[in-house]
Amino acid sequence: MRCPLLLVLVLGLGLVGCASPSVREEQSVRSYLRAPGDRAEARVVDLRAAIERGSVPPGTRLALVHHASRLGVGVDADGLLTVEAGENPGAASFLAAYRQLVALPERAATTAASRTMLVVLVDHTRQRDVRADFAATVASPLLASGWYVVPPEITSDLLDLIGGPVAGLQAGVIDPAALRVLGERGVVACLVLEVRDFWLHEAVVVETARFDLSYTLFATDSGEILWEHPVDGSYERREPLAPFGAGDDTFFYPSSLGAAFTDAVDFVRAVNRSVLRSVPPPTAVLAPQRADGTR
Repeated sequence: MRCPLLLVLVLGLGLVGCASPSVREEQSVRSYLRAPGDRAEARVVDLRAAIERGSVPPGTRLALVHHASRLGVGVDADGLLTVEAGENPGAASFLAAYRQLVALPERAATTAASRTMLVVLVDHTRQRDVRADFAATVASPLLASGWYVVPPEITSDLLDLIGGPVAGLQAGVIDPAALRVLGERGVVACLVLEVRDFWLHEAVVVETARFDLSYTLFATDSGEILWEHPVDGSYERREPLAPFGAGDDTFFYPSSLGAAFTDAVDFVRAVNRSVLRSVPPPTAVLAPQRADGTR
């Protein structure tokens, strides 16, 4: 059943707030994805600064290793990935597979159950900013649900490195063989986010928007759909028809008394967070892993 966009955004209002470290990180990712060739070095600088500040979200060290290796910038890749695996045991099997892809020293295998998710964004609109806005804001709510998310900014590179049947995933071809290949590399779930239509009009703030999206979470070992959430609808910023009452949500009647989406990424962030807050945690959808690493 499709969910009207207005309802989706109402559900997510409590998750939209002022700028925070996570929002600043999204802004850095967004800038990089809009112009990877021009912003790659700046992205490395931002990642290094974030790590130096401490308390970095999962995936930050992996993103730094990946970008630095592509640029030929010297970093302690082995040490960074070792810390990443130590802080995120659910990502250890994926990180071991990543080491093989980029020819880094191997580490002892782990028996910890994998919680690694890979997000594939399929953008049918072909708009550069749409891809950047959705990819930059998709990981945070998934991390909050207990998943280890492969940084979406490196997903295309990673699928190219793996090669074979996974190439079709970027075009929205969900091949069970491709999912199994991801599973063999420690990815236990693949979220496919399809943007079939996206349009908005903004002046000072977002005035109107329309959406046609689908979010589908697949188990890589079986191809089973673990969760799905289609969304289509529209949003319109409008003035209240009557004075605000005690139960009115001023967010959607923003006039001079309420808030408004300040730009496109602010709006996309609200959509992603309000939909993805219902993604089940890995413990709810994944079978326990046996000591030999199988399920």
